[in-house]
Amino acid sequence: MHLLKICKKEISNNIIFCMYLMFQSVVVMIAILFGTSVFTTRYEKYGAIMSLIGDKGIIMDAENIAIAGDNPDNIICSEPYQVEELFDGTKAICTYNVWAEYSYNGKKLFYQPSTTAYDNEVAAAYEPELMAGQWLNDEALQTTDVVEAVITNNQYGIDVGDSLYIENSESTDKLEKPIEVKIIGVIGDGEDFLSSRKSTDYYGDVRDFYEQYTAEYSAVPKLLILKEDFLNVENEVEGQLCIGVVVNGAQFLSYNKNITDEQLNNIKECLKSTKCSLYYSIDSCTFEKNSKKYIWRQLDEVLPIFIGLIILVIMSAIYSSAIMTKSQIKNYALYYLLGLKWSDCMVIQVLEQLLIQGTAFIITMAGLYLTVRYKIFGDTLLELGVEQVAGCALYIVICILVSIIMPIKIISSSSPKEVLTNVD
Repeated sequence: MHLLKICKKEISNNIIFCMYLMFQSVVVMIAILFGTSVFTTRYEKYGAIMSLIGDKGIIMDAENIAIAGDNPDNIICSEPYQVEELFDGTKAICTYNVWAEYSYNGKKLFYQPSTTAYDNEVAAAYEPELMAGQWLNDEALQTTDVVEAVITNNQYGIDVGDSLYIENSESTDKLEKPIEVKIIGVIGDGEDFLSSRKSTDYYGDVRDFYEQYTAEYSAVPKLLILKEDFLNVENEVEGQLCIGVVVNGAQFLSYNKNITDEQLNNIKECLKSTKCSLYYSIDSCTFEKNSKKYIWRQLDEVLPIFIGLIILVIMSAIYSSAIMTKSQIKNYALYYLLGLKWSDCMVIQVLEQLLIQGTAFIITMAGLYLTVRYKIFGDTLLELGVEQVAGCALYIVICILVSIIMPIKIISSSSPKEVLTNVD
């Protein structure tokens, strides 16, 4: 305990120098936080899609996927098993288009929201950043009187707690009881959510399966629901399915382990046929390669700057701690005369670095929490997660280790007698 008291005293005697070291570390950790967040946000989106298709499979953007077999009426798939029959040898996880019109506050919406329904696995794979409310989850399946939905930020002012109503069936017949769609969450402007982006640009990587909406530029808001929740409520209210829910947009097909070459060839032929209106498709291997290339390319642009900054600060910490030790060496000799072991002086130097760098770490983490929690600087790339904390903690450990090398060397190469008899 007495060593810690001496350590605090020495820090207070060199407060400006210590504040300078602390400030350097805070700046570096902020850079580490941004760099780590850039990586994790993109990798999270990539990981979400890979979790839906596994090691081998296909991701496609298609609409009007016709069911297998003889199909004179061109019936469109509305269930995963129908897609699996068409693409034999796969397990399908789907997104859907819901053919529904809504009223809000007793009036029919002039611009009808575009409604996408998710299989439960899709909603669980990726949770977008919400400006209010909560994301879709399986708890919605426990209630069968209302459909829970998340909407994009919109010009109508539709917010959490509001309800939209579906009053007509697909054939425009009046429903006996309107279907209530209750808003439980709102996606903020510019936030990504899992879907298929309709654009002339094709990247062939993770960017192709996420959409962004901004209320200022998007007249038609996007409504997201769980397909199972919608069908449960519709069946409870109407007693039968009367609103079109069809496979549409991003579809995730994972290959069965025992898939045959014949099945693989049939899948390729099916993609070329008129069984679906295919915008594009990509196999999991190509998707993985392209997505990782995109993610690392983002890091390559900033990584040299981060590495250079870290090296510069670590070198500065080494020389600064050496200067501090030089200025404190006579104090250490006096402590020795008062009964302190010479080796204890080395411990004091280690404690100094632990206090300086530890305080810098706490300040940075507290600032990160407040920034993310209260969005002090608006929407930023910053995230608070294990990766961010681990990156900063690793830097602190390295900084402490390298910054005690020179002080220990200076102290161990001298004796108290030499220090006290030195005229310099």
